[in-house]
Amino acid sequence: MSAARDLAVEAARVPAYWPRELFCHVDRHHPCPAVIDLTGLARIIVFGPFIVLPPGRWRAAVEFELCAEAATRSFLVEFGPYDRRRAITYQPAAAGLQVASADCDLVRPWEVEIRLAVTRPTFHGALRFHGATIEPLASGSTP
Repeated sequence: MSAARDLAVEAARVPAYWPRELFCHVDRHHPCPAVIDLTGLARIIVFGPFIVLPPGRWRAAVEFELCAEAATRSFLVEFGPYDRRRAITYQPAAAGLQVASADCDLVRPWEVEIRLAVTRPTFHGALRFHGATIEPLASGSTP
């Protein structure tokens, strides 16, 4: 079994930590680099890992670091299956480590995706994506 497959199998356990290596940048053929230059238009920065979760309510806590310039921008965090992702807007309070959480509800086993996007054009800035902690929530939990 390949190292990537071993990571995917481990990531399917819950609760789980999905490391940066499971995510993509630009397209599915470009793994997420350690540092991402945010210079450019509003866009999706990181996405993946397309892992199936069982039915229930889930929370993804996305972890990333921002430089001072990047911390002036807002970000969109999306979590869930293909056509039912739930989105939150995240505005950093300061540079450094960030944790932004989004929840989703699954009515059946479904392949989920996390997306992290910058919402406005950026003239300078860097982001270090670490990964996401995925955990099941009790029925009736609130974000």
